[in-house]
Amino acid sequence: MLARNIVVVFVCVMIAGTVAAESEMGHIRPKSVAATCSVNSAQISWEEVHSANLTGYDVYEKSPGNPDFIKVNQNLIAETFYIVTDLASSTQYHFAVTAVYSDGIASDLSDPAGCVTG
Repeated sequence: MLARNIVVVFVCVMIAGTVAAESEMGHIRPKSVAATCSVNSAQISWEEVHSANLTGYDVYEKSPGNPDFIKVNQNLIAETFYIVTDLASSTQYHFAVTAVYSDGIASDLSDPAGCVTG
């Protein structure tokens, strides 16, 4: 009986250690970002980030001649897609997404996705 109690305590400690290690890794960034362009717009989509502390997402655009990603949405996005409008036609764009958390900190940028407007 004593041996079983020790095993149970060990398992509980290991589970608690795993949870602590995961939360110390930082904020999870969105994955599987995809971009589909039309003539003057692009639809950006990504996998949902599963976190109780997630408050929304921001989408960033990198246009030709601009070395930096620039945020394109004014308000946090609740869905897992966003349509960027007013793009120049026949132009390649790259997009990335961040997850924003209740502590006000955003994740790193996702891996970018690109497309060419029509």
